[in-house]
Amino acid sequence: MASSSGKPTAVHFSLIFFVMTTIIASVIAYLMFKEYDETSARFEKASEELKTQKKVALDRDDSIQAIKKRLGIEFADVGNEETPNTVLGQVAKDTRDFGGYPQATAAAQLPTVHDTLIELRRQLDQLQGDYNKAIADLKTRDAGYLALDQTYTQVANVAKQSQADAEKLRDTVQNTQKERLDAADALYREIVAELAAERADHQQDNDRGEKQIAALKQESKDLIVINQRFQEKLDNLQKVSFEVSDGQIRWVDHVSRLVWINVGSDDRLTKRTTFSVYKKGHHGIGRGAEDIKGSIEVIRIIGPHLAEARLLDTNIYEPMAPGDPIYTPLWSPGRSEVFSIIGFIDVDGDGRSDRELLTEHIKAAGARFDNEVLDDGTYIGDGITVQTKFFVVGELPDPATTADADEKKLYGTILKHFSKMEKQARQQAVRKMNLGDFLSYIGYKPQRRLYRPGDGTPFKLKSGSHSTATDESIGNRESSGQTSGAYSRSKRLKQPKSSGQTSKVFRGSGR
Repeated sequence: MASSSGKPTAVHFSLIFFVMTTIIASVIAYLMFKEYDETSARFEKASEELKTQKKVALDRDDSIQAIKKRLGIEFADVGNEETPNTVLGQVAKDTRDFGGYPQATAAAQLPTVHDTLIELRRQLDQLQGDYNKAIADLKTRDAGYLALDQTYTQVANVAKQSQADAEKLRDTVQNTQKERLDAADALYREIVAELAAERADHQQDNDRGEKQIAALKQESKDLIVINQRFQEKLDNLQKVSFEVSDGQIRWVDHVSRLVWINVGSDDRLTKRTTFSVYKKGHHGIGRGAEDIKGSIEVIRIIGPHLAEARLLDTNIYEPMAPGDPIYTPLWSPGRSEVFSIIGFIDVDGDGRSDRELLTEHIKAAGARFDNEVLDDGTYIGDGITVQTKFFVVGELPDPATTADADEKKLYGTILKHFSKMEKQARQQAVRKMNLGDFLSYIGYKPQRRLYRPGDGTPFKLKSGSHSTATDESIGNRESSGQTSGAYSRSKRLKQPKSSGQTSKVFRGSGR
């Protein structure tokens, strides 16, 4: 039998499995019961803590509501001091607006509500003290005013009595002096009437005298203007001149267009000095341009009293000859000449200012301008003096020829300078002359203008101009811009040149 063999059977295994299962289930049940007890204890503890926190929260909410009520701010959110429409935001705003802290830009700069109330109380106490002091001062002043009023009443009573006495005395004096005053008034009226009649007569005499004086002044001005006009006409007719020739021509070479004159290094003559050449039978040096035969320019100083010059301008019908006087106001032996000038300077008729060109020419001869009015109206100089040789007048502007306001102002300025300089010239006995006569006297000939493409200025030779090759008068001519076929060849005629040798006739040292 199996039972008798001693080996475990299925029953044994089943019993063992059952016992083990029972033990495990008991352990699990014990553990679960223990965990349940612990969880229940924790739940009860958490419930008690929740009740406690809820009570604390309710107490805090009651405190917050009490603070809101005390502050008078009923916003739902406490918020912060930077948030508007909250309790703390409104407290910060009220502190800033009503607590006297407008400069505070941040909540951290604001004091507490407690400090604000203390400060406001301090200010209130100070204001109350100032108010009480003001009331005390007012009571003191009222007492003083009351004392002054009493004194005024006393003084007023005395004044009323004095006024009554004075009125009584005044009535007495008025009654006494009335007749005297009436008599004096009648006498005064009589004297006033007589003075008025005399004043009227005097005023009539004064008016007649002023009219006569005004008429005499106007007559004097008219006479001055007429005298000036007659003097100018007389000067133009007589053209009195005290100028003398600076030298004369010693020899003329019409082939080479050179002349030799009797002035040189000892006379301090400089190259580029120009002279006008006069007829031997002239009517006076510097008197008029009708006696001028032409002009020359010094190109070489040969000796103490000898110089070589080239012909600038000459007339075939009145050729230059030995013995012809030469003259220029720009140069005098051992002396620097000065001139005054005004007006637009156009020496070649091209419509452009040649002021710089003329100035350079004058400086080359050792002369200068002591007084000058530039084209922009600027005045340079200290006034015309007796040292001024000539007062040269170019083209003067006319304000009536322009509608531009700036140009009118400029023209007016130039004319004012002209009136001033003209008066100075009369006072200093300085001769006034136009630009044309001046250019004739100095022997100036305009330099040849350069042709500029696109320039509207016509390139013309004036009627009566002289050919530099043949010394003949020619009519008006204008360049066509075309080159003649005669000059298309490669070979050209050579121009005559000076040998540089001086004739034996001019080797003397005297004039």
